[in-house]
Amino acid sequence: MVVRATDVETGCTVAVKTFNKARCSRDPRLASASAAELRVLRLLAPDAHHHLANLVRVHENVQSVHLVLEYCAGGSLQRRLQGLQRKGVPEAEAAMMSRQLCSAIAHLHARGVAHRDVKPANVLYVDGTTGGEGSTGIHIHSGRGSSRLKLCDFGFATFVPAPGRCHTRCGTPIYMAPELHKDGKEGYLPAPIDCWALGALVFELLHAKQAFSAETIERLVSRIRNASHASFTPTISTQAKDFIQALLTIKAAARCTAKQALEHAWLVTTPSGAT
Repeated sequence: MVVRATDVETGCTVAVKTFNKARCSRDPRLASASAAELRVLRLLAPDAHHHLANLVRVHENVQSVHLVLEYCAGGSLQRRLQGLQRKGVPEAEAAMMSRQLCSAIAHLHARGVAHRDVKPANVLYVDGTTGGEGSTGIHIHSGRGSSRLKLCDFGFATFVPAPGRCHTRCGTPIYMAPELHKDGKEGYLPAPIDCWALGALVFELLHAKQAFSAETIERLVSRIRNASHASFTPTISTQAKDFIQALLTIKAAARCTAKQALEHAWLVTTPSGAT
């Protein structure tokens, strides 16, 4: 459960995520997940990143553990995309938004952390003012106010320093990388799955529709395994297409990393005011 609250020490609005100890004791999976999330957030806390919903502090009593997190008043990217009516975000704005998310993911990966559930629902706007809202319903402008995004929800995040592998399949199917849809026992490298999900998210930014969709889970898995995403709109630049395709590379070892994505021409040539 996550609620909005006021931090009595600072007077700032915060988000509080609560884990009930009794419930965790009855559910080993919940206990393991909550412990893993707390571990990751504590690991990241000393080196907070401005595009992550960072941990402020932890309060614990006999009944519960309360994670006090940075609050983002602007709502989720998913909610904003749902209002675009199949018209994507202007490319320059999408590049600035993508740069912010690449920066956050690269920060995680440099510290051995993988998010494992990158998607629009887990991207928040820092505040609720979009400023000069146009036909798309999203307007990015300079400064660190309403244009700023934060990646949130570390419920599936894990700390696995390279070259460690994961074996738990998690995430949201339409954003899950091909290797997560396989039955192999060798596991998967955690960082590349965030990069695949980022590619699917950026496609969605530019098109206001999902990169991968199907009537059945079997067809969805087939399309993901073959990187058969929806067609690009003709107005998308070659650089934007190349950026997305570098992230939506089937083989994890050949997939663009978050650090490499930050150096991609599509992001480098876009003004940096909103980062």
